[in-house]
Amino acid sequence: MDDYTLWDIDEIISAYSEVPEWQVRTEEGFRYLFKFLQDNGLVVCELVDDKLSFVKRVVKVSEVTDEGRKLVSGAKSPYLRWIKSKARDSVPPDMKILEKALVEIRSAS
Repeated sequence: MDDYTLWDIDEIISAYSEVPEWQVRTEEGFRYLFKFLQDNGLVVCELVDDKLSFVKRVVKVSEVTDEGRKLVSGAKSPYLRWIKSKARDSVPPDMKILEKALVEIRSAS
């Protein structure tokens, strides 16, 4: 498997430099996404701490488990559905899309 950067928080946030509130919301969404991945054993390293501060701001595909890659990879991935949904805009974000997809991934294994 080729290793590549899956997420670079600073690079993603910089895309919203003209709209500071989008930067804040996007960064907040990634804090909760990383917590979800971490809490469900979908990454092999710590991404956020107990206070949701980033431990890692760049995540490589090799740091995501096989189940995690099924959740976040591909043009029709549950991750992209979640990103495009209004569910991620609440604080904390509604993770039901990801939770349901993870149940389906695990039941298919």
